[in-house]
Amino acid sequence: MVPRYEPGELVFIERARPPAPGDHVVVEIVEGPTSKDERKALIKKLVSVTTATVRLEQYNPPKVLEYQRKQVLHMYRVMPLADLLGT
Repeated sequence: MVPRYEPGELVFIERARPPAPGDHVVVEIVEGPTSKDERKALIKKLVSVTTATVRLEQYNPPKVLEYQRKQVLHMYRVMPLADLLGT
């Protein structure tokens, strides 16, 4: 997610509040037809969520990714600094 987050940068997630479009999210995706297939975690900007799909934006290179809702195992909102500081 460069330039927003650098490799190895620590981010905090919030489980209590569901992510909304425009939020940065940590999302765990499964690729393949069974649960034993490859899983990967991504940090992306949430574009939209429907009953069928999740659309995510990446910055480098600029691109919108679309995943089937059943591929998304978990999705958590990345807490902005203002939320962490309580401001």
